[in-house]
Amino acid sequence: MLDFPNSASEVKELEEKLAKFLKGRIQDTYGRPMWTKQNYRLLDQFFRDYCTECRFTGSQDGPEFLWDFTGYRDYQGMLITAESEHDTDQAAIAEDFDRLLYGISPLKLMMCRIDTRFYAEPEEEAERIRSVLEENLRSSCKQYSSGETSITYCVCWADMDGDNQDFAYPLQIEGEPKYKCVGSDRHFHSL
Repeated sequence: MLDFPNSASEVKELEEKLAKFLKGRIQDTYGRPMWTKQNYRLLDQFFRDYCTECRFTGSQDGPEFLWDFTGYRDYQGMLITAESEHDTDQAAIAEDFDRLLYGISPLKLMMCRIDTRFYAEPEEEAERIRSVLEENLRSSCKQYSSGETSITYCVCWADMDGDNQDFAYPLQIEGEPKYKCVGSDRHFHSL
């Protein structure tokens, strides 16, 4: 099993590996159910070597739990939480993204699609989505766990026989991860 990241640079390295892995593997499924299943399978394929459990609808480890996809590592916690939104509506994407803000994991991934009406200028639409989600992150809370990375991953389908124009935007919280174990052997006490 591969190591759980222990530093901000290791989180960044894992984020870059994930973006590289996804690039070109996401295919146009022409519908929500297959889009979601495809993304789960790709994430499961990538994170199986890092996690003891990958939870999503249809997983051998059990159904999704709070987020569309989670990768858990025994005795260390969540490695990744991910949301996958097929709808290209800005409000739907932002709503799913906001769910990611309420969990602790080194990686938080928001996967979404660029609407076909923006295919002439897909980078502008991807930048607009990134900007909205970054503003959500900055306005939702002032404090996050250091070292965590939130990734906005926008997919623009390719023409036949072409490469997708995927856009990955990471935003890493400053500092080194500071995950700590529970204190003493006596975890709970009366108040």
